[in-house]
Amino acid sequence: MKNNLEKLKSAKAVPLENKSLTEVKRISEKHGFPVMVQSNMSGLNLEQWIGNNKSFCDESMKKYGAILFRNFNINSVEDFTEFVKSLGLQAQKYTNRTSPRYSVAENVYTSTTQPKTEIIHFHSENSYSQTPPDKLIFCCIIPANSGGETPLADNRVLLNNIPESIKNKFRNLGVLYKRRVSDELGLGWKEIFQVQTKEEVEEQCRKNDIEFNWIGDILDLSWKGPAIVKHTVTGEEIWFNHAFFFNKFSYSEDFLSILESDEDLPFSTFYGDGSAIYQEEYDLIKKAYDSSRVDFPWQKGDLLMVDNYLISHARNSYDGDRQILVSIF
Repeated sequence: MKNNLEKLKSAKAVPLENKSLTEVKRISEKHGFPVMVQSNMSGLNLEQWIGNNKSFCDESMKKYGAILFRNFNINSVEDFTEFVKSLGLQAQKYTNRTSPRYSVAENVYTSTTQPKTEIIHFHSENSYSQTPPDKLIFCCIIPANSGGETPLADNRVLLNNIPESIKNKFRNLGVLYKRRVSDELGLGWKEIFQVQTKEEVEEQCRKNDIEFNWIGDILDLSWKGPAIVKHTVTGEEIWFNHAFFFNKFSYSEDFLSILESDEDLPFSTFYGDGSAIYQEEYDLIKKAYDSSRVDFPWQKGDLLMVDNYLISHARNSYDGDRQILVSIF
């Protein structure tokens, strides 16, 4: 009996047809994503399973945009760090930051340290920058007592659900981003750009076509970017920007009430020609997100691979402790 058990523990992952080791299902029947691969055997090695099922993983990422792996015994920071290293992907340093996030290991960060009472709106990671990541990997070390889900939305479905008139304006004009950097509201410039001097900030701005203006220690930034792009692998047209996330209407009324004017907003977005994105247009984009979203409860050890271009993500408010790690590539 003992020898048989040891053989099982050392067994290599096998293709999907072997239902005794893994089970494949969809989290949402309505939207079909993410696909979930659940291990039915303790100790099944996820790195080996992915290696033995590479074509399935590649095709699933292109089709669904996200894969949730469950019960593969990745339950600690160390487990996740070792798994990330095993993939051999090109890691990406987290710079031009927008939210507080701390490194716990090389290319492994807390997902965010925003207060648990706050909702974090839908976005694709760093879609406002010139070098956004291709993939994200989330890992649940401690699930919240309640709430704390990471809702997902398919950017292809989302784009189809946005009215043509709004879609065409964004397609033709792109997005204008404006950012006011102040230690009093949000992150300071040292934290955002991971530098120590103003000269280093200016160098990064020039490198990334960001216009900058210092008002004492306050830094005003503005830059333009596309709103709709084509996926580099599938060629599909996708909604890929921060026009919704950075918009004035994403802020709470309580926060807006403490500002003297819109000029003090940490972030704001416009059409690329500088014209306003109206409340009615913002609400229709929100409706498009809501109609394409999928929520699922985290379980300890869950690992979620996301195509950052195909899938946007958010965060629900929560109670209790919660530790979700993320690695970007």
